[in-house]
Amino acid sequence: MELAPGHVLVRTAAPDVLGPRALAHGWLTLDEERRAERIRHARGRHAFAAARGLLRSLLAEGLGGEPAAIPLSVEESGRPFLDGDGDVRISVTHTEGLVACAVGRVSALGVDAERQDRRPRSLALARRYFAPAEVRALESLPEDGVHRHFLALWTCKEALGKALGQGVGPVLGNPVFALGPGDRVEGGAPEYRHELHALASGHWLAIAARGAQSVVLAAFEGASAEPSSDRSAGG
Repeated sequence: MELAPGHVLVRTAAPDVLGPRALAHGWLTLDEERRAERIRHARGRHAFAAARGLLRSLLAEGLGGEPAAIPLSVEESGRPFLDGDGDVRISVTHTEGLVACAVGRVSALGVDAERQDRRPRSLALARRYFAPAEVRALESLPEDGVHRHFLALWTCKEALGKALGQGVGPVLGNPVFALGPGDRVEGGAPEYRHELHALASGHWLAIAARGAQSVVLAAFEGASAEPSSDRSAGG
């Protein structure tokens, strides 16, 4: 699928599936392969190889060419960028059991993922950092729904913070996010397209893209982490 102006491509994968495959099929550069080999534990090695392999395969899909030949560099912050094409934005996220990459010809782009079964101090954190309307929404929920709702909002805020290049801190209290029917994300930054997806792998996946006309999300073929449906959960 061609990466046209205003379009965003997002792919997800399970690191333990894609990591070995990326190494076996030569999707990484020699330097990246050596870096992966130096990672002592298989879990970390697979996570690194999966993230780079997924990103390279996604860029090859959108731009053409072989994955290992895509001219990637990394900023001091660790964020990858495409040499010679300043119009392409890249965002990568990984958490337990999932890696996700987003690329697009947009002015800003961020992606984030969280496991839905985490149990943080949801209400305490929300009361400290979130907007009053978000706190009220959480307080109105039964106990078993608070964590899932909190993590959905947090994931949306993380994605926006990555798109802005400033981390989650400045956006924790503003703008305000909400979950509508069917887990549809509402609110957020008006100049951004926000999407929220509940994946079959048990993760929330959030995307924030400024200037996006469309977002296409799919699981990498052969990976266990895949969208529970092909619907968009945001507008």
